[in-house]
Amino acid sequence: MGEEFETDSNPGLSVLGLIGFFAAFLLAPVGFVLSIIAIAKKDGKSKGFAIAGLVISIINIIAALLVSIIVIAMAPQVIKYVQKSNYAQDVAFADCIHTALETAAYDSYVANNGMVPYSDVYVDINSIPYGAYRDSVEQVLGVPLEDLPYQFKSHDVNDIVIEYILTDKKCSVKISDLDPNDGNTFSIVIN
Repeated sequence: MGEEFETDSNPGLSVLGLIGFFAAFLLAPVGFVLSIIAIAKKDGKSKGFAIAGLVISIINIIAALLVSIIVIAMAPQVIKYVQKSNYAQDVAFADCIHTALETAAYDSYVANNGMVPYSDVYVDINSIPYGAYRDSVEQVLGVPLEDLPYQFKSHDVNDIVIEYILTDKKCSVKISDLDPNDGNTFSIVIN
């Protein structure tokens, strides 16, 4: 009757290991450090959560590094395609300006009353006098003429010049860079 067995059926739970385990999901580097500290402690407590936290932390750190490498590698291509998309939108909007100028010129009220500001050379679109023609152009565009530069995506708003030629047979729109020396050239011509 005298045999005593030393049993420790519940060696205890490592609180630090448990914290490291949960931190592995939320903040992998912190979970990694806490899990290593919990494993290194010689307190006789269970290390299961600490080991699981260490493994999960390593997996999450590697995954984050791979995602970062992929994002960094793809960033220049994404930027290039965004710039191309912005330029394509600008060309489409320049075509809208061209259409608005022609549509307003063919408006019977404007044309019959001699209100179309014809020009054989490029002139600034903001020089169109206030009146029926300008109102008609702005109505077709849905934007006041002075706000047109703000519609362009691929260039600095302050550097954009919008000019037009309008005769009874020809309409042309030219959007260009006010400061061609800034290294950011920009030119769209719609005939």
